[in-house]
Amino acid sequence: MSRRPKIIRADKDARRDSGFSLIELMVALGIFSLLILIVAALSASAFRAIREATSRSEIQTQSQNAMEWASRLLRYADTPPGGTTAIEDASANGITVYTYSGTGDVDDAPYKARLFTRLTDEGDTDVLSEVIAPVEVDGEWTWAGPGRERRLLTMPAEVGSTPLQIEYFVCDPEDNCANPQPYVPTGSGPLLPVDSTLVPAYLVVRMGDSSVPNTLVTQTVKLVNLL
Repeated sequence: MSRRPKIIRADKDARRDSGFSLIELMVALGIFSLLILIVAALSASAFRAIREATSRSEIQTQSQNAMEWASRLLRYADTPPGGTTAIEDASANGITVYTYSGTGDVDDAPYKARLFTRLTDEGDTDVLSEVIAPVEVDGEWTWAGPGRERRLLTMPAEVGSTPLQIEYFVCDPEDNCANPQPYVPTGSGPLLPVDSTLVPAYLVVRMGDSSVPNTLVTQTVKLVNLL
């Protein structure tokens, strides 16, 4: 009996050994590119979240340090001898006071202190303090600027919120300041008219990123010398 010869299909084996077709390579390249894009997007989102969290943490730390200094300046505000007001200029985003906080070299003297904001060339917003030393002339205190500036806090331009906010509360000494009431300043000049029977009671100062409430530093500053 004759044995039937084995038939080798060369064309089929050749296709098996020839590798991927052009269409298969294009599909694989497309899937690979899509995966790369997804990974890149996730990485960018993660890095952005880390950067934002780090920025918020830095702003909160700056705000806490700034608040400690600002509350010291404001707490000991008082009307200087021969003066008519302790708060010379009051607004929602800045304040100028005469203070006995002991922030300079002259003992037991009213320094002129200012908290304010300034826009930088880069578009950031700085919170600064300026302290002007008093000079006694013919028995009276005078203040000649510029004073000593100190940058307390920098709010990046991309945040876009106001880094310094101040609320004012006044009271009536005749009822022992039992019921302090909020008071909205005119935006410039002394907080109260010279002939007002009211006195400043305390301030509510906020520093930091107001768009993220849990990072905003808020402190009530009692004006101990005015009550």
